[in-house]
Amino acid sequence: MIACWSAVLTVAPREVFLVGPTPAADSVRLLRQIAAGPHTGVFVGELVQPGTGAPRDLVAVKVFRQRTPGDVDTLFRLRDVGRAIARLDHPVLAPHLAVAQVEDHLGLVSPYIDGVDLYDLCEVLWQTDTPMNTRVVCGIVAAVAEGLDAALHRIPEGDERSLDRL
Repeated sequence: MIACWSAVLTVAPREVFLVGPTPAADSVRLLRQIAAGPHTGVFVGELVQPGTGAPRDLVAVKVFRQRTPGDVDTLFRLRDVGRAIARLDHPVLAPHLAVAQVEDHLGLVSPYIDGVDLYDLCEVLWQTDTPMNTRVVCGIVAAVAEGLDAALHRIPEGDERSLDRL
């Protein structure tokens, strides 16, 4: 139930698996919900430094409300693909970095990107009948196309072949 997720929750260290040469944090503290869908809730959270409990970086945590057979394998597979996407080091690709457990629910941890959702921006522009500069539109389309091309064709550092993923 999404209402119970409005409070601050803490994910225990053993339940969070983070990418990197050294562990980035003991835990992730969920701060607030930023989006909700029929099957997921998305939260902004902060990584908590080991030992000190001090906040470090903001992350997004997508929590899945329902568990199905095979979902653990699926989430770890998504995490592994996210790690490969992270090695591409592309500015428009935000990879899943970790699998987390929030109470009885599973989730994916990604970098938090503060900004306006492109879909929401387009909807506001359409509703207000506000034109968008052609150069801005072309820049957005070019960035998205470049990110998709990178996910399909670039070879991540340390790999022998491209990800071939969208």
